[in-house]
Amino acid sequence: MTRAFFSGIRARLVALVLVAGIPVAIVAGANAWQKYEQSLSGIVETAALLGEADAVRHAVALDDQERLVRGMSALGNFLEWPPEECVRVLSRLRLLLHQRYTDLWFLDPRGRLLCNSRALERGFDYSGMSYFPRVMAAGDFVLGDIVFGPASQRMVLPGVAPVKQDGQVVAIAGAAISADWLASVPGGQTAHRAWVLDPGGRPFALEDGAERALPPPALMEELRAAPGRLTRVAQSVGGEPFAYSISAPDRGMRVLIGLPAGDAGNAAWAQLIRRIAELVAFLVACLLIVLAGTELACARPLRRLAASVRGWKPGTPFAQPHGAWDPREVDELGEALAGASEAIARREAELHGALAQRDRLVAEIHHRVKNNLQIVASLLNMQGERIGDAGRRAEFTVARERVQALAALHRHLDTEAGAPVVPLAPLLRELAHQVLSSAAAEVEAEEVTLPAEQATSLALLVTEALLNVNRHAFPGDRTGAVRITLHARDGLARLVVEDDGVGAPEERVEGMGLSLIRGFAAHLGGEARLEAAAGTRLVVEFPLG
Repeated sequence: MTRAFFSGIRARLVALVLVAGIPVAIVAGANAWQKYEQSLSGIVETAALLGEADAVRHAVALDDQERLVRGMSALGNFLEWPPEECVRVLSRLRLLLHQRYTDLWFLDPRGRLLCNSRALERGFDYSGMSYFPRVMAAGDFVLGDIVFGPASQRMVLPGVAPVKQDGQVVAIAGAAISADWLASVPGGQTAHRAWVLDPGGRPFALEDGAERALPPPALMEELRAAPGRLTRVAQSVGGEPFAYSISAPDRGMRVLIGLPAGDAGNAAWAQLIRRIAELVAFLVACLLIVLAGTELACARPLRRLAASVRGWKPGTPFAQPHGAWDPREVDELGEALAGASEAIARREAELHGALAQRDRLVAEIHHRVKNNLQIVASLLNMQGERIGDAGRRAEFTVARERVQALAALHRHLDTEAGAPVVPLAPLLRELAHQVLSSAAAEVEAEEVTLPAEQATSLALLVTEALLNVNRHAFPGDRTGAVRITLHARDGLARLVVEDDGVGAPEERVEGMGLSLIRGFAAHLGGEARLEAAAGTRLVVEFPLG
């Protein structure tokens, strides 16, 4: 018993520690993670600063390239120069630019080489270069993709601008910057990697093995699609952590910086572990204090209150518990429960009274409907007796029997169970006694009930069947017997009305009575059929409920 007692105590302690510690653990974890992210923010800021510096350097280079190409396109008389003079001028101009540019050239409007700084053969076809359709479409300075230069035999970033006379393009001026220079790390720094993304989005790097330092494909697509500067920390294709920063687009070209983040990540992770250990120790101490206070000020009063609630029964006063250490909130909750129990008792009494009143009103309504139907039937009977024509008098008799069938239905209607239902056995017996005039009736029916709507269709169906017996089964002074049976199996009811009369003729015309029977059967969800017998047998099968 002692072991079971202490096991229960330990289980409660564990549950209380978990419940009380969850909010504190969430706050502590969020705080530790925030410190971890702050530790990583330094490497992210460094990557962003390096990216800004490289972006500025490349922006200046692209500005110089654009000014150079526009200056070349402003040379109005170069088309009149001999090819040797054009080559000499462009070569001297390239040598003045500190070897940053690998080649300068002029093309004709079809993309054929006119001259260049490296004396490449005149007429060389440049129309397949990426920049040629761009400059012809834009009519202004554009950059091409980084390609292998046919004249310099190096990877270059070309920039071109149209030369116009009277609004027409007469030539194209171009200058190519060395891609190695663009991708180099300034000042001899090797701590980070740099890639140049040309207008086609392809990265180019100077260092060997730079492909393994690239970001994974999904992140690379995100960086390419960024409208401005974007910095992310992720694992590279080679599996090493890097802080990546991409510059905003400049003439379609971008600079991507990759700064190794392994050391910074390890330091941040160690700081995160230390922070979590400190918070866990603090959390355990706090939880022990919270545990003791919760047991005294909350758990025990609530258990007493729960025991009182479990012992309360509707209709009896609620016994509110009281304790010296109970907090004010528990006392208020007990008072609220006591008030609620009184309100429930009052409401229950009101509902019982309302239900009794409803039952009385429903019973009164059905009684009045039954009486009104009886009055209508009596009026029809009186009116029929005053008619001399036998056919018209028979029509009044049929109408009276239909009304009396509905009155019989209301006499047997049971509203005590909630939804109105009708027991079928006594209803069938009353209908047989009420309608049949020239035959004795035998009713064999199981104790089956139907909702009022279905029972109405069944009562009218049986009435029509018995009226047909009166009209056709026993002509003249002939008498006989009618047997009505009703059985139910597996949610399906089977109604049979058969007589030992003269039977139906072989060639019969379906009248209104049989049409009504089929309609009522369909409303019940079943089907009516006539079967061969000594007289006439009507069978109707329909689902219950």
